[in-house]
Amino acid sequence: MPCSCQQPKPGILYQGHPNVLAQWKTYRDTMQEVLQPHLHKTVRITLDNGNMYEGKIVGVDGSFLLLEVMMPAAAVQAPQATTSRGYQPTSPDPDYRSYSNVILPLVLYELLVITLLL
Repeated sequence: MPCSCQQPKPGILYQGHPNVLAQWKTYRDTMQEVLQPHLHKTVRITLDNGNMYEGKIVGVDGSFLLLEVMMPAAAVQAPQATTSRGYQPTSPDPDYRSYSNVILPLVLYELLVITLLL
């Protein structure tokens, strides 16, 4: 069945429909208005693919929501590997634990549900 969409010019793989692009801009503006008052609050987010994340909203940047999430405790602890000579590190780098939080950029159009956690 032939595509009813306009064929793009040579070299262009995809060209968005103007109505869809206008709707996307309206959606982004709405999300910006909804999320700005909740900066630095803890939320649970469900994406359209079913993945869920909990964290603190630290920003809304264009097409992304920036969510600060905690790394699992196992990932934060220093590795306990022994070297080939039997040496085992006794103390981790003092700055090692300061990187326990990660900023996760989530694409706005993939957000299905945002729940404020008290």
